[in-house]
Amino acid sequence: MAPRRDRDLTFDPTGDVLLILTENKSNRPNQQLEAKVSSRHLALASEVFRVMFDGGFKERIGPGQPIRRVPLPDDDAKAMMILLGILHGLSGRVPKTIRLRTFVKIGILVDKYQLQEAVEVYVDRWFQPLWDAAEYETCAGLAKWIFLTSAFNLDSEFKMMTWYAIYRGDQSIYDHGLPLPAAICTEIDRQRTTALEGLLDYLRDLIKRYTARGRPQCSELCDALVLGDLIKKLTRVGLYPVPEVIDASWTLETLFWKVKHLKFLSLCQSAAALPDQDPSGSELEWVPEARDCNLTCAIRAKVNELTAETHGLELPFETTRRRRSDR
Repeated sequence: MAPRRDRDLTFDPTGDVLLILTENKSNRPNQQLEAKVSSRHLALASEVFRVMFDGGFKERIGPGQPIRRVPLPDDDAKAMMILLGILHGLSGRVPKTIRLRTFVKIGILVDKYQLQEAVEVYVDRWFQPLWDAAEYETCAGLAKWIFLTSAFNLDSEFKMMTWYAIYRGDQSIYDHGLPLPAAICTEIDRQRTTALEGLLDYLRDLIKRYTARGRPQCSELCDALVLGDLIKKLTRVGLYPVPEVIDASWTLETLFWKVKHLKFLSLCQSAAALPDQDPSGSELEWVPEARDCNLTCAIRAKVNELTAETHGLELPFETTRRRRSDR
């Protein structure tokens, strides 16, 4: 089938390049499209295009003709058409709103050709409605939004999405077929695993301290009550014996919440646990003192420490744009 060339595919009547795109339709055979463009416009917007036109990606139509054919078989035709409209200043060809699926395809091309600055104004227009309706509870949805916020250099949203993956994710992040840098996935898994292992190591150390021979933590009787209560409470939330292997279904949020809200007793405070009476005759609720032999405050402090060490990632690219909150 001959390539299609019509008015809608001419982005510059005096253009010197024909981009050969493949239009994929589910209900009909694939068709080649020839988009007439200006290499100057594309090269000014993208270093990748500049190298492409200066390098070995040129194919002349015929002898003496200055126009060049550049096949782009892997690029989505619809997304590329939208980008070509932007790069040639043809705002009438650029949709005011787009679907998430199209936004992802545009993101793939923006990431591939390094067009973040060129599309910034349009991304600001498209992004918010899609962000407001974003679904990222699944691993695939989360990976999609991590990719989009990284591809368009949206720093604050990227940090939010990566924090969500670290703190609320219940499995390892992978790219789901998107060009999501492996380094991002690796760092998300590293932070999540480090925090989970930090809590489990701390619980193992507590049990070891109260079962070790030698000088007691408080007194023999108090240590016995503390150890028994610790084992009982950890058993209740499925953490005793303390697991050697991290359960893939755990999230930091759930595990931290379970452990942080456990209340422990010690012999030193057992008397204080009895309700007192205030002058009006009503019972006063017992609040444990921050003593070393009571583990409630110590464990909560450890959870708070691990939570503070868990944070979303900063964009690793040198081309990071200013934050949206600064606009």
